[in-house]
Amino acid sequence: MSKAMHIAGAIIAGGKSSRMRADGIAGDKFLQLLGSKTMLEQVVARLSPQVDHLFINTNTVHSALPNLNLPITADAQSHFGGPLIGLKTAFEYAQNYSFVLSVTGDCPFIPRDLMSRLYERQQKTNARIVMASSNGRVHPIFGLWKPDILEPLNAWLEHTEKASVLAFAKAIGFETVDFPFQPMPKTSETYDPFFNINTAEDLKNARKFYEALQ
Repeated sequence: MSKAMHIAGAIIAGGKSSRMRADGIAGDKFLQLLGSKTMLEQVVARLSPQVDHLFINTNTVHSALPNLNLPITADAQSHFGGPLIGLKTAFEYAQNYSFVLSVTGDCPFIPRDLMSRLYERQQKTNARIVMASSNGRVHPIFGLWKPDILEPLNAWLEHTEKASVLAFAKAIGFETVDFPFQPMPKTSETYDPFFNINTAEDLKNARKFYEALQ
């Protein structure tokens, strides 16, 4: 894949972290520590080598974020909320790029070949959307998008009652790429590369995975 393709990477770091707060852990989940760095910093480290330009979509107060020297975009104005509006904001920001690669801010073990494998599928199918999957489950926010999808997205939002990423993708049509579970070093265990952190138990497991992978 040529770097001339100009890939923008978007980290969608929204959500209210309600389940983690219910477990007594304050603050945004993507700012919880794995090792000495926040989850968001771990995502940046994995994603930045895969793209030409990286930015973060979040409504979190900027002063609460680690200093990553990355552009930050807040959600576009909409009567809807949720990750689809974060993606809409990303498409608006990255209209001059060939593709947008989107991930979430609470998934610190994303594959290091995420971009290359999604792009390979896109080139074979010419799909406007290619999403990642694992263990038979589609992960809608982990996708490769043509930014010109913004126009049909805006039209779709005018008529939908619920702003669902997967529902929109189904309306447009999409391809998927399945990523296998990864082996845990020195054990017979495996882990899902799209393991995302929502609860205190998830955070405990993520820290265990992180230490094992060092």
